[in-house]
Amino acid sequence: MKEPLHILYLSSWYPNRKDPTLGIFVKRHAEAAAEINKVTLLHACVDTDMGEGEFRIEKTEKGQFRELLVSYGASHSKIGFIRRLKNYQYKKRFYHFGLEKVLEWAGQVDLIHLHVPWPMGEIMQSLSRKLKVPYVLSEHWTGYQPEDGRYKGWLMERLTKRTARDAAFVLPVSEHLLQAMRSKGVPGNYRVVPNVVDTDLFKPLEGEQVIEKHLIHVSSLDDQQKDVSGIIAAFIEARKQAPELKLVVIGSGIDEVKL
Repeated sequence: MKEPLHILYLSSWYPNRKDPTLGIFVKRHAEAAAEINKVTLLHACVDTDMGEGEFRIEKTEKGQFRELLVSYGASHSKIGFIRRLKNYQYKKRFYHFGLEKVLEWAGQVDLIHLHVPWPMGEIMQSLSRKLKVPYVLSEHWTGYQPEDGRYKGWLMERLTKRTARDAAFVLPVSEHLLQAMRSKGVPGNYRVVPNVVDTDLFKPLEGEQVIEKHLIHVSSLDDQQKDVSGIIAAFIEARKQAPELKLVVIGSGIDEVKL
């Protein structure tokens, strides 16, 4: 039997103190991978309550899953270009700093798994070169879809294509997303790997008669992406024929109050 790999997970989206549901599916994916491998997730993000130059490290460990979070204060320069440049430099610096802490804590890394190439692709590739290990890329983003249209701009397209081209595998979470990425000319060695679900929690009830039928929608409450208002409208129509239906919406985001 082969020794478990030590996989370093990185993601452009990940839960944090300000947005605890952001990219929660990435954390669940990492926890699932830790069932058969050693997984360390590294994430660095801005904390708006911290001053420039301040930072905080938080570490948690459960079984073979480790999580190292670095929070830091952002630049508040009034000159937009300087602020953006400094904040990118901070982000890259704290990822490299975090990597050193990962190596001290968990040992040598065998593989990097990046979720969502924009905007983390360049930083991830610099870590891959530093470690001299390959990487795989998972994609969740809807921006490639014609209904969305946010995959545009020279820098985004160049970085995404380069990150995908150099990946050992590109792993969109659905066949539909795979086709959308290919239609935009994103190269890669493609395989579909869906998001995960905890079947200890989400499973059919056994031997119980259910009068109410619960529908649960879990997402970031961004109506442009998730069309939660459309889901609610469709549910209202469905209840006219099936009044036993009950809808539960779980999430947070920019349209939470409106919805």
